[in-house]
Amino acid sequence: GAGYVFTNGVDVGIKLQHFSNGGIKQPNGGVNFAVLKVAYKF
Repeated sequence: GAGYVFTNGVDVGIKLQHFSNGGIKQPNGGVNFAVLKVAYKF
């Protein structure tokens, strides 16, 4: 993932995540997530 905090306090981040069963059972399709975060600290 990566993120950035702007000087006005806005925090923006993105994360790519993958979950799988580690190959212990077939088929092992897994699940992919793309997470976007926007936050403002006040």
